[in-house]
Amino acid sequence: MLIITASMQGNFFSEFGFKSNINSFVPLVLLTMGQAVVIISGGLDLSCGSAMSLLLCIMTQIMKPDVAVSGLVAIIVAFVTTIAIGFIN
Repeated sequence: MLIITASMQGNFFSEFGFKSNINSFVPLVLLTMGQAVVIISGGLDLSCGSAMSLLLCIMTQIMKPDVAVSGLVAIIVAFVTTIAIGFIN
């Protein structure tokens, strides 16, 4: 996959390409690592993707560009929401 992506993306090995790919794929990698723990322990949780979508929607509504603290508030609300989803599951 790395060879195919590098051949299709002309700026793959540039600084911008690395930053762009890291920003794009890190959330999915973190979600996959969490899902792997669930699967390795013998369970199956299909709600990870929808929970991530819900958290992104909540954080987008809370964060405002003119308020510096809104990012921290959004992270705290997302953390509390994640705990609530975990208890429900």
